[in-house]
Amino acid sequence: MTYVCTASSGCTDEATLDVFVSDDNPLEMSYTVQEPLPCAGDSSFTFTFTGSGTTGFEWDFGDGTSSAENPVEYSYAVPGVYEVELTNFNTVCDVELAAGFEVQYDDAIPEVEAEIPNIITPDGDNRNERLRPFSRQLELSNPDLTLESLFADLFLQVYDRWGVLMYEGAAVQGWDGRFNGELVTPGVYYYIMEFRPACAAEMERREGFVHVVRSE
Repeated sequence: MTYVCTASSGCTDEATLDVFVSDDNPLEMSYTVQEPLPCAGDSSFTFTFTGSGTTGFEWDFGDGTSSAENPVEYSYAVPGVYEVELTNFNTVCDVELAAGFEVQYDDAIPEVEAEIPNIITPDGDNRNERLRPFSRQLELSNPDLTLESLFADLFLQVYDRWGVLMYEGAAVQGWDGRFNGELVTPGVYYYIMEFRPACAAEMERREGFVHVVRSE
């Protein structure tokens, strides 16, 4: 914006002033939801508003309870599917924005029963590719669960028959049958594995042998 000032003497001068015109609706809606691990008795969700432009907001948890905290941790008393609604508003601009989504609190799931494969076939067909713990019990009941949610604090060592360390790492994805980037020779390898199943308080230690098989 440019304005001109004229003095009584007839002299004039002008100046430019930058004026910012804000959006009629400055609200941006975004949020995250951290669901509970599949642990017996764990029903705690963490809801976090990550948007902007708001002067206030409200969580409606779908069971008659609400909160204006952020982030907010909430536990459902009864298993089920709940319609959650987040409303954020700006009292200066007199606008509000709402978003709805579903969360599901399942019945208690038994503790993870870990299994370790005794054969891996790192041949690229995405079946039995890695040495790692798994739980057939939970993978069948909820195929959307990730390895990270099933097992924590994993530590794995793999040795060949001469005691040479082939692999050592803490990635939950486990060993892919490679040493220095190359597939190992088919044969029998010894492993030491420590991990903590989801919801368990203590680490588990397993030792054993795994057969590496490759199709020609």
